[in-house]
Amino acid sequence: MLASIIDSTQRKRAELEAARQRHELAHLSRVTLLGELLSSLLLELTQPLTAILSNAQAAQRFLARKRTDTGELEEILRDVVAEDKHAVEVIRRLRALFERRSAA
Repeated sequence: MLASIIDSTQRKRAELEAARQRHELAHLSRVTLLGELLSSLLLELTQPLTAILSNAQAAQRFLARKRTDTGELEEILRDVVAEDKHAVEVIRRLRALFERRSAA
């Protein structure tokens, strides 16, 4: 009977260790996925924000001149609005993704 108890204890320890390793692997997988998602998100948001900044700086340069081409400024402002909408859409999609995940 003593041998049976020892075997059972060792088996239980092995099962617990295997479960711990599975849990750790799942955690590392989630962290990796989160890193990839964050990288993609940063790229998606950096592009429109960079465009907004460049257009705003161009508008400042136009306004600093004595003669300002309003058509040029209107085009710059249209670009700023479009890039802002793009950034807002990225954030909206991300928010919807997280809301779906938290509801699940």
